[in-house]
Amino acid sequence: MRVDVAREAWKGPAEGTIGWWINRNPKKESSKRTPAPAHVLLATLDTLLDDPNQSQLAYLLALILIRRRVLVENPDSAPDGPDDSPTSLDGAPLLHLTHHATSRDFVIPVCEPSFEQSESLQQELHQVLFCES
Repeated sequence: MRVDVAREAWKGPAEGTIGWWINRNPKKESSKRTPAPAHVLLATLDTLLDDPNQSQLAYLLALILIRRRVLVENPDSAPDGPDDSPTSLDGAPLLHLTHHATSRDFVIPVCEPSFEQSESLQQELHQVLFCES
C-alpha cells in the first residue's frame, strides 16, 4: 500500500515500511522562454542566409516561418513544370518566399539535414525560436 504524506506531516516511516523517499518539485525558473517575434526571426533568417555554413539552419527556420504563415511561397517564381524548378549556382533547389507585410523576398537554398545533424540543429533552432522574457 502506498501512502503520500506532506513533508510537514512526516513523522518517519511506519512500522513494517519497505521503502520511502522524498520527492522535490523543480523550482520555477526565474526567466520564462517565449517565442521570438516574427521580425526577430526574419532578421535572424537574414543573418543565417549571409553565412553559407548556416544554410541548413536557415532552411529549417524558413520552413517554420512558412508554417507560421509569416512567409509564403512566391507565386511569381513558381515553376511551370516539373523540370523548371529554380536552382542555385551549385544546382541545389531554391525556395522563393515572400513576407507580405514588408513585400520582402527571400531566396532559400533547400538543404535538408542528415539524421546525424538533426539533434544539434534542433538545439540551435530552439535557441533561435525562443527568447528570454
